[in-house]
Amino acid sequence: MPISQKIPTWAAAPTVFAILAVVSYQTLFAPDNLEGTKNILPMAKTIPIPVDGPESIEFDPQGEGPYAAVVDGRILKWRGDALGWVEFAHTSPHRGNCSSREVVPTCGRPLGLSFEKKTGDLYICDGYQGVMKVGPQGGLAELVVDQAEGRKVMFANQMDIDEEEDVFYFNDSSDKYHFREVFFVAANGERSGRVIKYDKKTKEAKVVMDNLRCNNGLALNKDRSFLISCESATGLVHRYWIKGPKAGTRDIFAKVPGYPDNIRLTPSGDFWIGIHSKKSPAGRLIVGNKWLGKLVEKTVKLELLIAVMNGFKPHGIAVKISGETGEILEILEDKEGKTMKYVSEAYEREDGKIWFGSVFWPAVWELDLKSKKQTQEKSSNRMSHSADFATKTQQDTEHFHYNKTFVGCVQQWLASVKSRTSLSSIPDDVIVNVLARISISQYRSLCLVSKNFYSLLSSPDIYFARSLIGITDARLYVCLRLPTPSSSSHRHRWFNLGYRQGQLSLVPVRTLSSSYSPNSTSVAVHSEIYQISCRAVRVLDCRSRTWRPAPDMMVARKHARSYFLDDKIYVIGGCKENWGEVFDLKTQNWKPLPKPPSDHDHKGVVYGGRLYAFTMNKNKNYAYDPKEERWVQEAGFVGLGRITGPLCVIGNEIFAEHDRKYTWYNPMNGKQQVIDGLNDVYKIRANNYRTIQLVNHGGKLVILWNETRRKRKRLWCAVISLEERSTPLGTRMRGKVERCDLLLDSAHKSYMLSSCLSVPGYPDNILLTPTGDFWIGIHSKKSPVGRLIVGNRWLGKLVEKTVKLELLIAVMNGFKPHGIAVKISGETGEILEIFEDKEGKTMKYVKMERYGLGLFFGQPFG
Repeated sequence: MPISQKIPTWAAAPTVFAILAVVSYQTLFAPDNLEGTKNILPMAKTIPIPVDGPESIEFDPQGEGPYAAVVDGRILKWRGDALGWVEFAHTSPHRGNCSSREVVPTCGRPLGLSFEKKTGDLYICDGYQGVMKVGPQGGLAELVVDQAEGRKVMFANQMDIDEEEDVFYFNDSSDKYHFREVFFVAANGERSGRVIKYDKKTKEAKVVMDNLRCNNGLALNKDRSFLISCESATGLVHRYWIKGPKAGTRDIFAKVPGYPDNIRLTPSGDFWIGIHSKKSPAGRLIVGNKWLGKLVEKTVKLELLIAVMNGFKPHGIAVKISGETGEILEILEDKEGKTMKYVSEAYEREDGKIWFGSVFWPAVWELDLKSKKQTQEKSSNRMSHSADFATKTQQDTEHFHYNKTFVGCVQQWLASVKSRTSLSSIPDDVIVNVLARISISQYRSLCLVSKNFYSLLSSPDIYFARSLIGITDARLYVCLRLPTPSSSSHRHRWFNLGYRQGQLSLVPVRTLSSSYSPNSTSVAVHSEIYQISCRAVRVLDCRSRTWRPAPDMMVARKHARSYFLDDKIYVIGGCKENWGEVFDLKTQNWKPLPKPPSDHDHKGVVYGGRLYAFTMNKNKNYAYDPKEERWVQEAGFVGLGRITGPLCVIGNEIFAEHDRKYTWYNPMNGKQQVIDGLNDVYKIRANNYRTIQLVNHGGKLVILWNETRRKRKRLWCAVISLEERSTPLGTRMRGKVERCDLLLDSAHKSYMLSSCLSVPGYPDNILLTPTGDFWIGIHSKKSPVGRLIVGNRWLGKLVEKTVKLELLIAVMNGFKPHGIAVKISGETGEILEIFEDKEGKTMKYVKMERYGLGLFFGQPFG
């Protein structure tokens, strides 16, 4: 009997429990919903940083920066898109076991930053060592003050300088806890926080405010007549009068929502306060009851406490208050945490741009309010039009526009129809951001969850999202130079790496023929492969599997190497007279690329948004500055051994082969280490092997190597998943061998692997029409219960563990399989047509495929 007609009795209890759990979530854990806020933080520009937690940011007296205080004990300086982040200073000489992801006390934890304009010195609040400073040239910071009135400074947090009086003020947030336990300080009710004044002339440290509960941010007002300091636990902003008739007294200046962090003075004299998160009912309960806070401190892990405090939903929020009255003037939000999370600081500049830091996230953000106003007006117009259309069709449908100028996120939520229940669904751009981080091999199963998942996974936006976060694990393209049996010539054929009968195998790619030379080089550019042979350039479109010509290079090259970065193709080597050249995809022009100042052979790599040239001399590596069109010597790869074989970059790590072992290297750690867990590969690998390619394939390491036996060659492939682990001896990389198979057996000795490239994949269930619009197959319409499950992440995890797939599918489609397909505009995303089989008499679980010149409506379930 079909599942739609019979429900197992055991499903009743989990369903009731799930509904009760959702109600409990809304009652206990959902973050507060603030009124009058502006949800514009998703529009900020994201600037990734290779280390977690840029808690505080600052600009030097010349306006350069920002400088960011990060979790591994360093202060990094941003030098623009061309040069990226460079190290400026560090607070501890002990750099051996520092981690880019978590705090190591011996490495220090820099927090609040403040430049002294007249000297150029940077003052640093370190959460373990006290207040420190470093000169304009950077380097190792020196200690300024680590105690006040006989008590050690345990948790220096943020500071501000009064240059006229030659003093500075700083927070000491606790006399018991350091930075890593900051949330326990907020939870357990202790009031040991202090505000300390330090006189640089007399070197005297004096407490001016005490009895504070986890005081976090601190700033002087515009005329230096008072300072304010906020308590993270209570949201209270305390004021201490420095000058005037109230000098030496204190009062409550303001109260802000959520858990406030750093404070920054604006050019107009107001204050921006970074808010770690809004409060949840459970978080408010813990913070408001001292005995409960102490119980949580002893029984709950810090990670769980942080999740409870933010309602299991990290998000971004910043509050602007008046510099005169303390009145809340403006609240900016990223309600769904699409772009911004755990905001620690909001720093407004004279040009109107606001820079944001985060205590946990590996990014800073830049928001230009002036340019965003025009974008907002256009968006509101499109939203109004989309809402009118939704009302007209009376469909419970969601539709979105992809805004190409919206760098910080993948999609923009422009219109939605209200849910029939009181619990709204998660916005699709958040779902896209999550799904983009899941392996494409799981997409077929995920498509069964709902119509919404099915359409999102069929959308081009999922692949834009994957490319934005550096995940491109869809297709691995391999080009082999194979001998022709009937003659002494060779031919070149492209293959995809796929699975046949549970093993890795080479699947031929049917394309139009291309004139491929054995001296060619290839590079993946989005969904295309640029094949450069001698001077000729041809392009393979991996979606249509067709070739087209591109402009020829300036000179002919043999055995060149090619790299893709910032919409430009760099081709290096292969010609003595002309060392390299670069192709601009926008202008479609080639121009010369200068040679690095070294006579050694170069091995290139794209890392951290820059093109590097490694030489045989490991002390002479170079980075290319595209703005100045020159190479600069790079000293940042300390500890990286000489690279002679293939290499690749995955995330922040460089993978290579050294002494017959596969190694990984992170510039932040400064160590080249052997990857653990690859003994199975070493056992299979013969003695006379040669590694010919290392490839980043969607975050996994793909290793290709040759073996030669009796004038015949064999091609092997291993797929390695990677996991970074913290151990007592430091950070280690663990590899798990997912597959290790023979791809080519007994090939002629003249066989050669010409290229291996990872190219983003594209779906087969969304189709482009001849008019430029799209047809999308829809698994099913949403049911109220299905919407409830999809809209609550933790409920989805509970269902995953307790409910069988067949029942879940039935629940998602309302126990009534049916057919539906949607046509959307290729320009605006507007829904143009909806075809249905409401009763499912003929069609169910629709999937779109192209067959000849028509459309084929398929079913994923047979």
